[in-house]
Amino acid sequence: LHPIQYYGKYNAVNTIAYSVLFIVLSYLIYIYIKRLEISIDKTFVLSTIPYILLGILIRVQVDYGLLQPSLITVTPGVWFISLGLWMIPFLILKKLAIPNYQKYVFYSGIIFMVISFLCGLKMYLTNLHILVIYILLLLPLVLFFIKNIPFYFLAIYGELIDALSSYIAIKHGFSEEHVVSSILVNISPEVFFITKVATTLVVVYLIERFVNEMELKKYIYLVIFILGFGPGTRNWLLLIGK
Repeated sequence: LHPIQYYGKYNAVNTIAYSVLFIVLSYLIYIYIKRLEISIDKTFVLSTIPYILLGILIRVQVDYGLLQPSLITVTPGVWFISLGLWMIPFLILKKLAIPNYQKYVFYSGIIFMVISFLCGLKMYLTNLHILVIYILLLLPLVLFFIKNIPFYFLAIYGELIDALSSYIAIKHGFSEEHVVSSILVNISPEVFFITKVATTLVVVYLIERFVNEMELKKYIYLVIFILGFGPGTRNWLLLIGK
């Protein structure tokens, strides 16, 4: 809990603890999704995007000093909040057999996200050009949803957003919070970037090669996307206030 209580970097112990927690939770969610016979398609993924961004916006407001670091405003607590806000309407609307229910889950998330964004609007407009660059970087994600683009693109895109934003942030004087990333950054920011991209490509290849169950494959890609897109978006928003 040290990073939560004292707003510091992660260490080996809590990194392992949070990783195990994330893996277990991700597995349980997948089992639950299968039990409910929910298809992991692009509509499903789209319904999660506003809630991912909501968690990031809350986390960034802690970085900016608008919110105090607590169990529910930084990792991992903030992601439990986002997950709950997504899951509650998702399950209720599905239970009620509402047609196109995932669309309404998406719209609900947009409302939460916009409210959170407006709370930090003044800071997000500090360096408007960086916000514009980030919005432009979202265009490939938009294409993913409207074009016939394979699911593995989602994982690669998310990790590229993280790698690029981390590299730029480090060059602008930011430090890396996570243990393994810090080791690579200390060698060279370029080593960090190349290693992250190469690792992502290798992981995607292994998934394509050895994971035969399509729903599981798509779910893993979604998880990898969240792991990259979340921190990456946070980095871009922090650069705005630099």
